[in-house]
Amino acid sequence: MNEQYLHLIWKLKRLPFHHIRTVSNEEIDILNVGLYNTDSGPDFFNGKIVMNGIRHHGNIELHVRSSDWYLHKHQQDPAYNSVILHVVYEYDQPVFVQGKELPTIELKPWIDWQHFELFKQNIPVNFQIACSHALFDVPQAIQRTQLDKMGRVRLERKSRELYPENRMDLSLHHLLIRTFAVAFGAKTNALPFRELAHCLPHEKLLKASLQEKTAIIFGIAGFLSEMPQDSYHDQLTFEWRFLKHKLQLRSLRKETWKFKGCLPAGFPTIRLAQFIHFYHHFPWHAAIWMKPVPEQISLIHETLKQSIDNYWYTHYDFGKVRKPSTVMSGGSINGILINSLPLFLWMLSERFNESVFQEAALEMWRMLPAEKNQLIANWNIIGMKPSNAFDSQAILEQIQQVCIKKSCLSCRMGQVLLKNQ
Repeated sequence: MNEQYLHLIWKLKRLPFHHIRTVSNEEIDILNVGLYNTDSGPDFFNGKIVMNGIRHHGNIELHVRSSDWYLHKHQQDPAYNSVILHVVYEYDQPVFVQGKELPTIELKPWIDWQHFELFKQNIPVNFQIACSHALFDVPQAIQRTQLDKMGRVRLERKSRELYPENRMDLSLHHLLIRTFAVAFGAKTNALPFRELAHCLPHEKLLKASLQEKTAIIFGIAGFLSEMPQDSYHDQLTFEWRFLKHKLQLRSLRKETWKFKGCLPAGFPTIRLAQFIHFYHHFPWHAAIWMKPVPEQISLIHETLKQSIDNYWYTHYDFGKVRKPSTVMSGGSINGILINSLPLFLWMLSERFNESVFQEAALEMWRMLPAEKNQLIANWNIIGMKPSNAFDSQAILEQIQQVCIKKSCLSCRMGQVLLKNQ
């Protein structure tokens, strides 16, 4: 037995409530099972029961065994003082809340074991998409509804992670620079890129030459603090030492940048070189967010296609030679676009309470092609094929935030499958 199944049958009221009594053999009427809670705290909020002619309103907690209350240390958490009913599979000891024994009902005699076996088959513990074998049975309209919801959830979640404080003292151009920096870092180096953007002297850097930008950005990133590896590295190091003193700049630790887990084209040195040229050529003072979405996409594409220093066509780190190679693929460009402007536009919609920016963010994702990775490929096999970046981002959010966490009760598709068993 597991708590997730108990949550399911309680939420769906798949129990003979008219027969159930407390472990003290008291009659109990369940008027409302409560609102299912997926966050911390009691499992169901605002339940309603009647015992001994008295109506009680409060929260309801479920466990496999009643002793789990103490195992989970709920007695130390004031959030559980409002629990009015303890629902358990097996009653093995009484539970006391603020000195009073908590009313408890035991479900063990009322379990439909055939239904439980079907549940276990549909929710395997070791597979990311639990309903993979049954997803084709979910109507396309239900799949579409769930993915539309998850696409918007992902935009809002990622936007708030990128702008947790939504600081009004920072200019929109400053925030936009941070947005693109984090996107250049991708998943592996997003954090050091974010720290780099925070340390850049943007107003002075915008007026600097390309050579000065290169020295400043690589210097702040920590790649010019060691002995020069070749003549190009030596030249940048010399310029960095002068600009560091002149502008009172500091360096990050080089060790914060991750090479492991990246293909050579995604090494932080290559990404920094790309970011430098993007930074130099992009029209930062233009209000790009006010342009039509197709123009925004076109401008970003053209800027990202700018050539970089010839040095980085034949090197993947200072002093380390590689075979000549093009630097940024179309997939990489789209990846930066997907993870930058739409998040920025969503932030603008919240800052200025203007839904037009929200619609622009959604439109941009729908105009960009879907990403390709293993998670999305798995979904292609069992469910709806993504037709654009909105769909692929929604699928990633569905898998990462719902399927992997086994939050099937919060998923429209999961609810349909489990209710039809």
